[in-house]
Amino acid sequence: MMGRKKEKAFKRPRQVKLSAPQKRPEEASASQVPPLQKPTVIDRARRPRAPISGKMKSRQFTPEERQEQHVASMRKRKLAEQARKKKDRRRPFPPQKAGDARKAAQKARRNDLIIFLTFLLPLVVFSIVFLFWPTSDISSRENRALAQRPKFSFEALLKGDFSAAMDAYYADQFPFRESLIAVNKGLEGVYGLLAISPAGDDIHLITAKKDDGGQGAIEHPPLAAGSPEEESLSQGEDPAVESKEKNVPVREVRATEFRNEEDRKSDYQTSNIVIIKGQAMEIHYYSPEFTEDYAKRINHLRSIMPEDKRVISLVTPTAVAFYGTEELRTGSYSNFSAIQNIYKHEADTIYKVDAYTELAAHTDEYIYFRTDHHWTGRGAYYAYKAFCDTLELEATSLEDMTLTMPESSFLGSLYGYTGQSPLLHNSADRAEIFLPKHQAYYEYYADGTYDNPISGTLLYAGGDHDNHYMNYLGGDVPLGYIESEVANGKTILVVKDSFGNAFIPYLIDNYEHIYIVDPRQYESPLLDLVIQKSVDDILVLNYTFAVSNQAWLGGFDYITGYQADSPLTN
Repeated sequence: MMGRKKEKAFKRPRQVKLSAPQKRPEEASASQVPPLQKPTVIDRARRPRAPISGKMKSRQFTPEERQEQHVASMRKRKLAEQARKKKDRRRPFPPQKAGDARKAAQKARRNDLIIFLTFLLPLVVFSIVFLFWPTSDISSRENRALAQRPKFSFEALLKGDFSAAMDAYYADQFPFRESLIAVNKGLEGVYGLLAISPAGDDIHLITAKKDDGGQGAIEHPPLAAGSPEEESLSQGEDPAVESKEKNVPVREVRATEFRNEEDRKSDYQTSNIVIIKGQAMEIHYYSPEFTEDYAKRINHLRSIMPEDKRVISLVTPTAVAFYGTEELRTGSYSNFSAIQNIYKHEADTIYKVDAYTELAAHTDEYIYFRTDHHWTGRGAYYAYKAFCDTLELEATSLEDMTLTMPESSFLGSLYGYTGQSPLLHNSADRAEIFLPKHQAYYEYYADGTYDNPISGTLLYAGGDHDNHYMNYLGGDVPLGYIESEVANGKTILVVKDSFGNAFIPYLIDNYEHIYIVDPRQYESPLLDLVIQKSVDDILVLNYTFAVSNQAWLGGFDYITGYQADSPLTN
């Protein structure tokens, strides 16, 4: 036992006796409480509620507080609804089974293929075809030169000119463009145009406006016939009326009375083409304001040109001035009054060509097309004769010219504008081409500059054009030049609309150099051209509708620097 540590004996903790707490007097009855027992489990659902004392009753809310509680509850519901919708947007479709998901994917691929075949594939095909599609120089339907592929340069690209030129090139050279235009015209004829006969079968008004590409009738309310304004602007007598009184042969057109004054106004205000006995004509509305503004522009041109240059004004009437009913030829529809008012307000230093009187003396001849709004080669000749009389030049007679005609006939611009009206099917036209005595060379510049000359056809006797008026100069171009073998050193500049195309070839026998400008496309200063080319005469040739043609007038203002508020125009 030695060396072994003696274990310490375990001692129980000392027990401490607790003395009972002193009872308070008020707790004396506590000693009578029975000893604690195991707590009994009470069913809370069946446990009776303790009675509520008067102080614990729920308090009464005021109407204002109840309203606030209602608003808060509604706001809470709205927020919960918005949260639910937002969650639905994240998951628009419920979870699908594997088979449903596969079908949905197949349907989506099928829809994508349909979209590609319907929209994207045609664009790709057209783009490829466009790269190899042959370009055209002119449009026989629109009677104008078409835009050509522009030359690329960084300067033009930065200025934005190259992009604009490419847009014009694509629009003009689009594959099947002519066919699409023809289809569109046909649809217009079915849905947009309606021929009505207000007073029998001799007169038909077309109740739709035409898209003329910069030519055509004005949208301006006419003056009332016999109004003071109209009476004060007429000077002299209409030679077309005088020719009838003198028994000069005039193509007979029966003047038909309209139903009543209100119907007449309604028909004229909603129509701009009339068909009388198979001849389509534009209805002309006479506006003193427009004619005076046009005269101011010619006066401005005179003021900016050197004094030794002659400025000539030639305004030609339309077919309705000679072949329309009496109401369409007089009063607020009078071509004669419009031309007279222009010449009245032009300066005395301007040469004014009276083509109206010369044409009125030959109305029994073929001077206007029946289905096109232009005059014929014969009608343009009589205007040329009046031009030579005004400037004391020698006009070549028709007998000294060679007449040639296309073998086929054509239906012109008014036939298209009327939706290919069956009333004109038997009125097909045929161009008369009078060849001057002298030979000449013609070239034009589609971009309006002298950089890219294109050899053109001055007069064409073939008939493969849909529009025979294209046989004169090949249509409208921004800038053209003719060099004649007359070799007299004279130079003329013709600022014109499309009516000038049939007129200009006759000048070959009188001028060695002829420059042609169409303000709707030409963009260089006119004075620079006159000085650089030593121009002797400047002729402005239009028909009566041009006085309200905003495209032509805007271009003319641009190349002449005309401003409406300029002191020169007042």
